[in-house]
Amino acid sequence: MKTEILNRKYEPLSLLFAALGGVVLLFIIAPLVSMFINCSLPELVETAKDQEVRNSIWLTLWTSMAATALFAIAAIPFSYLLARKDFRLKGLIPV
Repeated sequence: MKTEILNRKYEPLSLLFAALGGVVLLFIIAPLVSMFINCSLPELVETAKDQEVRNSIWLTLWTSMAATALFAIAAIPFSYLLARKDFRLKGLIPV
């Protein structure tokens, strides 16, 4: 089984998507790591006590949850239709 994993050939498109996903993760992780390296724990706690910072974090979390819910409400029925119904030009969509 281990040799199957090592001998597997990956498609170029899969490798491209993996590389792009890695770049996206780097944009998320690098600032967080930098913040923890350059600041001490007491500084982070003091910053977290600031009302503006807490409002900013709350707005970010609320916006991301609202966007996720909105897209889920739209995407779930759409994916059901794509999987179950036949329509013209369905062949253009790789399922």
